[in-house]
Amino acid sequence: MASGTPSGGTTVTMQVRETSLQELISGMKQFRVPMFQRTYTWKERDHTLLWRDILGQYEMLLPGAASGPDTGPHFIGSFVLAPTPAPATLPAFLVVDGQQRLTTLTLALCALREAAAQSDPMARERITNQYLINPYGHGDERWKFVPTEQDKHAYFACIDGKDPDNDSLIAAAYRTSRCGCPNRARTTSHLKSGSELLFCWRPRQDSNLRRTV
Repeated sequence: MASGTPSGGTTVTMQVRETSLQELISGMKQFRVPMFQRTYTWKERDHTLLWRDILGQYEMLLPGAASGPDTGPHFIGSFVLAPTPAPATLPAFLVVDGQQRLTTLTLALCALREAAAQSDPMARERITNQYLINPYGHGDERWKFVPTEQDKHAYFACIDGKDPDNDSLIAAAYRTSRCGCPNRARTTSHLKSGSELLFCWRPRQDSNLRRTV
């Protein structure tokens, strides 16, 4: 933990801790991309690398797989989060760093949700309510993750299980995951909740930038 007192009398405290993706996005909370952040920019090469890492990690976790130094949780980098200054009825954080990864991982969860629903009728509702929305939130607080204004339409369509009706990079990311994930029969058949494959990943949460006057 580090803290300082910049000019103006404001104390900024940073808490650094390791967490899991499951812990990060579970429960009633919201992540918002600040207005100054760029829109979603990941392209095919980025998704290829992501799914290579996901499936490679999954293969190492299969029963009977050889153990080794790389069979533990997969580190996906740091997320820098700051509590929103405006009052909210549920915990809300600004995504200072990590919005590209958080956007992509939640879109991948949408694809895993659809794949898992093929054999588990309850998977779609369970994964959506636990990890993608705040089921008891009202208005905009229903969304677990709120991207930039330009990306909202396509992203929210994905969360609702609809194919985005545009050619945005958000739509391309969702379609890439939808095409790649369901065809991995050996992958999806071993998912207990449709999401464990991602939850073996561990982001470091450089988060909770707390400001006090």
